[in-house]
Amino acid sequence: MFFIPDIILSILIVYIVINLKFFNGKFKEIFLLTWTVIYFKSLFILFTIIVWALKINLGFDRDIEGKKITKTLLIENLNFENNFENNFPKCKTIFVVNYPWNEMEYLAMRILPVDVCSIATSSWVGNLVKLSGNKDKFIMIDLKKGKNYDKLKDAISEKIKTMSLWCYVENCHSRITKTKLGLPLRSGIFNIAQNLNIPITPVYVSHLTFKNGILTNENFKIQLGKTHLISSLKQSIRYTTKFFQHHKKIK
Repeated sequence: MFFIPDIILSILIVYIVINLKFFNGKFKEIFLLTWTVIYFKSLFILFTIIVWALKINLGFDRDIEGKKITKTLLIENLNFENNFENNFPKCKTIFVVNYPWNEMEYLAMRILPVDVCSIATSSWVGNLVKLSGNKDKFIMIDLKKGKNYDKLKDAISEKIKTMSLWCYVENCHSRITKTKLGLPLRSGIFNIAQNLNIPITPVYVSHLTFKNGILTNENFKIQLGKTHLISSLKQSIRYTTKFFQHHKKIK
């Protein structure tokens, strides 16, 4: 799932190999050149992420830097495709999104032409995601404390006054592969949207494929579904499920 550990492992292996005694200078140069060519894009991604993290640590604005790294990695570095022109909602909404498959996909929310507040859990992944925006761009949920529904509902009720929200609704505990949906979708956010009369917008974010830390698929897209108020909870969840399945090409 996460590709950064694979890249770091590859770097460690290269370091060990080039320090073997039987490797002479010529073989080392050929080996390093070949490895660098193969891993060039992955190394660029890793270097960009490291520079971003250092700048955040030095106090640079997280919103500005989050949008910069998103533009660099997901738009300029890939073949990016979207359907924003005809489908982007004209009202504030809750974007309900399929679960990310690797680190870069968590940045997708920063591609939208409006500011969004992400609903994230207080985990190491959630803390990583928090680097992409300032405090007002996140609602953090502490899963250990429980009783989060009412707190989340109140937070959403307040936040929707100023910006839209971004929430992952795929059930990550049952998500086995990047081609299989985590079903059933979590219904909590749909319930809150219905109770607060907030429209939802399904969002499909495509998955980037890495093998042994090497990017093997450079096509990346974000597709928006129909923005709608929830009159029937079951129908809205069913529509969102079919929307995800369609774009994941699940029969």
